[in-house]
Amino acid sequence: MRLAQPDQPRPFRCPWGKTVAVAGALPATSWWRLGLWLLTGLAVYFLYAYRCGRFREVEARGDED
Repeated sequence: MRLAQPDQPRPFRCPWGKTVAVAGALPATSWWRLGLWLLTGLAVYFLYAYRCGRFREVEARGDED
């Protein structure tokens, strides 16, 4: 209809149209897997940062400031 009648008024517009289209392109199981892998990756990242980062050194020394 946009090509056939480009001047036709269109009162309805989808809020966050592109986001809704992308979210609807994947099945729900894919979103669940994405969320689980994201949480797993964040947990690994923060555990590694905690064990190998400077935060642990400051915690072991105590608050010297």
